[in-house]
Amino acid sequence: MTTSSEDVLMQVGQVRYKKGDGTLYVMNERIAWMLDNRDTVSVSHKYADINILFFVVQKISPEGKSKIQLQVVLHDGSSSIFHFVNRNGQEAQIKDRDDVKELLQQLLPKFKRKVNKELEEKNRMLQENPVLLQLYRDLVITQVISSEEFWSQHAAEYTQAKKSQRQEIGVNSAFLADIKPQTDGCNGLKYNLTVDIIECIFKTYPAVKRKHQENVPHKMSESDFWTKFLRIQEKLIYDDLDATHDTNSNSSAPLNLNHVDRYLHGPVPGYSNTEPTSEELLITLNQLKKETSGWLTGNSIPRQLATSLVSPAAAVSALGELTPGGSLMKGFREESLGQLIPKDLEKELRNVYVCTCELLRHFWRSFPPTTPQLEEKAIRMHEALHRFHSAKLKPFEDRVQRDFSAVSQHLTSHLNQLLNTAYRKFAVWQQRKMQMR
Repeated sequence: MTTSSEDVLMQVGQVRYKKGDGTLYVMNERIAWMLDNRDTVSVSHKYADINILFFVVQKISPEGKSKIQLQVVLHDGSSSIFHFVNRNGQEAQIKDRDDVKELLQQLLPKFKRKVNKELEEKNRMLQENPVLLQLYRDLVITQVISSEEFWSQHAAEYTQAKKSQRQEIGVNSAFLADIKPQTDGCNGLKYNLTVDIIECIFKTYPAVKRKHQENVPHKMSESDFWTKFLRIQEKLIYDDLDATHDTNSNSSAPLNLNHVDRYLHGPVPGYSNTEPTSEELLITLNQLKKETSGWLTGNSIPRQLATSLVSPAAAVSALGELTPGGSLMKGFREESLGQLIPKDLEKELRNVYVCTCELLRHFWRSFPPTTPQLEEKAIRMHEALHRFHSAKLKPFEDRVQRDFSAVSQHLTSHLNQLLNTAYRKFAVWQQRKMQMR
């Protein structure tokens, strides 16, 4: 019934649930009830499964009532009523119930703090993502899908992205300097490494972690590996302080520069030490005069006669066809819908599109429904599409038809096409499923 990490804190016999007698168990993370002469749990409520919007409410029967009961009401409105039927009488029944009640009152606040922390995290995520917040309002507040389904499926991408952005705690760069060898009393050295220090070493030196996995314990022991690692580290750190090294010696040849500019700037292409002769200067001057002689007359660059590519009559005709109402502007009305609707309606249309695409994405992911889980998801998402259609899309279409009749048929035509395609796919699948039976 329980796992190794789950302990039974209290066990109360002679507890009735739905006309069956059994034993009530209060454990670390859940409360469970098992029918007598059975080895499987019939009722189980985890403390951690409490919804973020509703907390478990305990209703205790009034003192002196004939039935001594403990009623646990869950977040979804369902409840479990446990009836204490101790054969020793009403006082024993009250004692059993009060013992369970006191223990639950000690356990539930711990999980309530966890729930509050989770609620704060989700509220912060909604505040930081306006698109996700609007999606929550359109899908959960309107009861198209449940809150659990929203956070497990539709908000999974945001939660995963948030987890990937979390940074690990940094490691102090001088943590190895705190590891000092100690004498073991037999002319040897001993190093004390804790689990935290080893984790820091693995984070700082991934290659060490890889070597540790390859060699320990197959090729060497744990102590031999870390002793070798620390000795290598000491050699790397203190090698420059070795007294045998002569830091004043210099065996390299001194740098002798005859031309400093060559050393700083590198070789210059075509560089020559010889000066140009007078004849070369005269030839260059004559070429310059010849080149600039035609600048004043404007004949240096030959001009080409400008030719008209389009006649004036054809240009005017083409301009008329490009104006609204022309033959080339038949799609002008559809392409300029953004200019014909106000900003608030455009924003609402964008939100409707986001919600529709989100639901359709999960709907199409369930096809082909080759497993019972995918079949159940396909049916659930098909129902959610119909609820969204009636709760959000239909009121939006009625408003557009009432206030913006000129563009009403164009705004939601694509949305209806997407939804109708999904409806037809679901109908075909249902028909094939019926034929296979």
